[in-house]
Amino acid sequence: MLLRNIQTLSVLILLVLATACTGNSERFETMHGSITNVEPKNQYEIQSLSVLDDKGKTWVFGSEGPIELNTPEHLNIHMVNNLEIRVVFKRKETNLIVVNIYDYP
Repeated sequence: MLLRNIQTLSVLILLVLATACTGNSERFETMHGSITNVEPKNQYEIQSLSVLDDKGKTWVFGSEGPIELNTPEHLNIHMVNNLEIRVVFKRKETNLIVVNIYDYP
């Protein structure tokens, strides 16, 4: 009986901890458009990325590390071939930071 109570209590504690750890207050936004400029930081990361949306606004993004499967070389292919992308980003102070990039649509 004691062992069962300890196991139940352990599961409840793990559930509470898991729920507390997933409380992410970051809000992500999205936009889509055509890449107009890619400035590489190195072969895996971008320093900045400029994207023109369908309303004529140019969005300039930075990054906080490599963006999965989206090297500067790959993004240049999108730019040269005018292949649109969807950018998932977050705002950090006055900067727009890429979280991920997907093919659009």
